[in-house]
Amino acid sequence: MHSAEDPSRAITLTGTGSYVPDTCVASADVEERLGLQDGWIHERTGVLERRVASPSQAASDLAVIAASQALASAAVSAADIGLIIVGTSTPDSPLPSTACIVQAKLGATSAVALDIDAVCTGFVYALDIAHKMMMGDPDLNHALVIGADVYSRILDYTDRRTSVLFGDGAGAVVLSRTNVGAAIDYSKLGSDGTLSDYVGIIGGGSRRPLSVDRLSAGEQYFRMNGRAVRDFVHDRLPQMIHDALDARGLVVGDVDLFVPHQANVRILSRKSVSTSASPTINSLSPRTDSVTPELRRYPSPSTRWSDRAA
Repeated sequence: MHSAEDPSRAITLTGTGSYVPDTCVASADVEERLGLQDGWIHERTGVLERRVASPSQAASDLAVIAASQALASAAVSAADIGLIIVGTSTPDSPLPSTACIVQAKLGATSAVALDIDAVCTGFVYALDIAHKMMMGDPDLNHALVIGADVYSRILDYTDRRTSVLFGDGAGAVVLSRTNVGAAIDYSKLGSDGTLSDYVGIIGGGSRRPLSVDRLSAGEQYFRMNGRAVRDFVHDRLPQMIHDALDARGLVVGDVDLFVPHQANVRILSRKSVSTSASPTINSLSPRTDSVTPELRRYPSPSTRWSDRAA
């Protein structure tokens, strides 16, 4: 990001907001439930605690609180918002979009509203799409981008591969057409659908509608091949960072802060495996404090943590 001076690029982040539910579940409690040794979760993931939504809270409820904070921070009214994009993998319901529910709750009657489901990259996708929509539409002056998830509703709490990692929460930013604030200097998205079996929920879609038998088999729960995801991150993320730096004529030492997705401290640790062509994630950082470790108290609600640091 850079300070916005050129009016032709004057789309900036003018406000931020975040929300986590009140209920806090310590890793020690999860370990006891799963029959794990004391410290097992923290040793392997870095997570000390996570937040869990109340039974009455859905993704839109968390999103609205974070969004309201972002609007107040930006000094922008809901009526001035022309676009709302919600990145979520846990919508209130399959239809309508959670963004439309948020729009109604905020009273943002002029806003186009849509959801993006890109799991852990949901907020980044939503932010990039909103930014590029604003670049293409000069009449779009303010956009609200939200990441919100209630992963506690889709976790199998007998599965130590997933239930120890995720929490609930929401974050939001306001993009405005103004010369005040930090602008997005460069972005690049990517996908690899051949690896779609690494994470997912098998049941509940048009391919495998839920039935009594599929519910009994746990097809409604989130599943993940953690080792494959870790190897993918080790392989791709360092090169993507270098590509972004090269595109802007920068080197690692020019960067004050790296904010990677906060999934697992092992992925971000100095123990990350490197190859001759790609350095470790941690070695990208010239200082140990330039990679932020939010996950100890706020483990990933999938989409949220990039916006927390925006």
